[in-house]
Amino acid sequence: MMSNPIQPTVIKPKSLARTVELLSGAFASGEVGASDAAHLKLTEIHQRPSVAFLRVAYRYLPERWENQTRPWMAITSGIAWMSPRSHQGGLSVGQVLAEHGYSETRFERLLSADPTIFPMLLVRTAYFLATKQTPVDWIEFAHLALEQDQVELERIRMTIARDFYRPRSIRHKRI
Repeated sequence: MMSNPIQPTVIKPKSLARTVELLSGAFASGEVGASDAAHLKLTEIHQRPSVAFLRVAYRYLPERWENQTRPWMAITSGIAWMSPRSHQGGLSVGQVLAEHGYSETRFERLLSADPTIFPMLLVRTAYFLATKQTPVDWIEFAHLALEQDQVELERIRMTIARDFYRPRSIRHKRI
């Protein structure tokens, strides 16, 4: 008699914020195993999704994530790089990048990248932040990666740019 393997609970978050919180929490808690986390850090964004990514995606990502595979691969890889301290709500992407010396050239490239290049630049930015051992609001990164409405995408970019270029004294008052 063959036993059926235990099926993991499938979590289907209703919002992007909840998805980011579940995903970052799964990495931080070790629920996503070390082997999968290592594979996800080495994700080649323009290649076919790895088994490690698929395992995480079908467990934590929302319905229809397959419609935006490359951005989700980048988000998952970036969170893996920055784990266990990847996400902290309210820590503006622009502010954190500015405070940690992210170059203006790289920042401009990130914000102006077309959708084919952006996922790779997002992973590189996450790696930069991982070396600084600082969390960021991954909800903001996820909106930037996934937004398809050009007007809304421009609003997100302007918010991030405002926080990057805002004088340091004003940035610290927001905290």
